[in-house]
Amino acid sequence: MKKCLLLAKGFLATVLFTVCALTANATAGAPHTLKATANYNTVLLDWEAPADDIKLKWHSEYDYDAADGISYNSEEMTAFYVSNYFEAEDLKNFVGKQVKSISYMQYRAVYKVTALVYVNGKVVSTGVDDQANFDSGEEKEIVLDTPVTIPAGASMRFAVKFECGSNMDMVASRDNGPAVFGKGDCISFDGETWSSDNGGNFWVTAHLVNDATQSADGYNVYCDGVKINSELITETEFEATNQTKGVHNYTVSAVYGAEEVESYSVSATVNVFPAPSILSIDNNLFTNTISWQAPLLNSGTLTWSNQELLNGIGGTSTSSPKIWIKNEFDAADLISFVGSQLSAVNVFFFKEESSEVSSCVVYVVENDKIVLSYVCDDCGETVSVETIEAAGHDYTYTNNGENHTVGCNNCDYSATEGHTY
Repeated sequence: MKKCLLLAKGFLATVLFTVCALTANATAGAPHTLKATANYNTVLLDWEAPADDIKLKWHSEYDYDAADGISYNSEEMTAFYVSNYFEAEDLKNFVGKQVKSISYMQYRAVYKVTALVYVNGKVVSTGVDDQANFDSGEEKEIVLDTPVTIPAGASMRFAVKFECGSNMDMVASRDNGPAVFGKGDCISFDGETWSSDNGGNFWVTAHLVNDATQSADGYNVYCDGVKINSELITETEFEATNQTKGVHNYTVSAVYGAEEVESYSVSATVNVFPAPSILSIDNNLFTNTISWQAPLLNSGTLTWSNQELLNGIGGTSTSSPKIWIKNEFDAADLISFVGSQLSAVNVFFFKEESSEVSSCVVYVVENDKIVLSYVCDDCGETVSVETIEAAGHDYTYTNNGENHTVGCNNCDYSATEGHTY
């Protein structure tokens, strides 16, 4: 009996030793994929936890629509490529890490899908997917035949080649943009010459080897080397408020007990603070009432409207009523929007028989130049027209069927071009 008890104790000690050894082998790591976005004097920082998957991508992981693989030669199979492209500057914080796999998304079943990794324009590794397990709208991951180490000072392209039938539409998934021009929206028909699709960023993701396995207790945020959070952060984002004007460098460290592992640094430029716009001053005997417009913050929408419907106005002509409305912004109003991309102009109409709108022309005016778009009565699509100097023109529009002509009643200006969308 005594002998058996000693054996049991020995077994227990062995088990405890094994568990402790496994815990000690967990690898601490730094936060990664750190981004800093400045909005006036506030900087929003977000990052990924140390043990989370490290991804290189331009898309938002929102599958909005897909690019077609249609060929005009019905006797041949179609082959086309989509990719996300990264310059050396984009990769500087990932130098030395290995790319292990490429993931993608597709809508239609195809004959073959191949992942390719390019370094400085040359293919250095590939991998082929098994289409037998195709599932529309599901992300699939292709393990590369040979992992690729990210070199210093080199550009890289992560691509997916689709081979499919000649009439296959909606193949390569992409997000709803705005496209990262020349990087997230790349398409090719030979794998060598690339162009921008302009429809969104293709769902192509490079997955990097991550040695970190240990979960952090929390995070600290540093601005120019000085910690700016008062308490340990448990989320993977932080809003740094009341930042001073200028360029600041931010890092995030993962806290493991008494130790910290710091991320790479990212910079953000804090702009000047805009002043509110005085709207009116009412003088009533001994009382002055001042009203003003608060500065515009970049919330993704540029408008003076509160977007609440009250009433509307209409044209006064009985034969051909027209009305012009506008929101106008000066340079100071647009400080927080610098670098943003205008993707759409939304106009609200009353949907009543008495107020039916037959057509709408949208003008975007920048520094006295009109960037113009209008709706084609024939095809129903929005046709873009070249930038025209705003110099007292009285524009005319003629639908020629296959193309459109923009003219002027006051001068000999004329521009004809095909339908481009």
